[in-house]
Amino acid sequence: MGEPDQCRREYWTGESTTDQETGRGVSDLVGFSLMFGIIIVSVGIVSVGGVQDILTFGEGEEIQTSQRGMEATASSLEKLNQQGDTLRTFDLVTGGSTTFFHQSELTLTVDGDEEHVPINSLVQQFDRGGTPINVSYEGGGAFRSNFATANYEPSMVCRETHASLSIVNLTTEDPDLEIAIAFDNEFALEPTDPPESVPVAAFAQTVSFDATLVETEVIRADDDINIDVSDTLHPERWEATLESLGWEENGDELECDAGGVIRINTVELDRTDF
Repeated sequence: MGEPDQCRREYWTGESTTDQETGRGVSDLVGFSLMFGIIIVSVGIVSVGGVQDILTFGEGEEIQTSQRGMEATASSLEKLNQQGDTLRTFDLVTGGSTTFFHQSELTLTVDGDEEHVPINSLVQQFDRGGTPINVSYEGGGAFRSNFATANYEPSMVCRETHASLSIVNLTTEDPDLEIAIAFDNEFALEPTDPPESVPVAAFAQTVSFDATLVETEVIRADDDINIDVSDTLHPERWEATLESLGWEENGDELECDAGGVIRINTVELDRTDF
């Protein structure tokens, strides 16, 4: 019964069913080859031009995460600095950074008397092609080395009638504190042996601290107050920040032409994640 129909198809189309099946097979093969070629070319384009963009984006996100973490740290420690808390706990994501304790100070001139006030800083440093980027907490503010002003402003305001300063002095039993986390961002589109440890574990690693308020010193100023920020981690950012808070440039110092109250809160840091 099937032969007449087959003959009829061959008569009208001029080709046998075998030729039709062969044509469909060639068409499927061509379609598969095109699809496979598109996939290979796409992978090649990504491997040549896209991987670096992905890595650059990831490196930027590391710094953004550090910045947000340092701002959160500044907000948490402000509870010790101005609100009377005595203990706070905070975490920092280390990512691809080196986290360390840096010794720095402010020099205050109050009613003509000069006083060196240690403030110190907690720093996360990222190596970006020979130009390190630092994200830090110092003196009550959070700073980033490639930003013009503080990401979280310190409590050091100058108004027309009075000044109000609440300064955090960070201390630690181990001033050489350093947490170096190795994280390899190298990427290759080729078969490799399974690593002994997963790099993502280093990227996601955190370091935890207890911050304890151990001492508060109060200085009352009857006349003008001057601040020298040259011995801080980021003097230019300190200058720009204080100017935005009402301080005026006076030579190498920043001046508030009013008296006020200066509180220096000493906060001790202890690592709790050992």
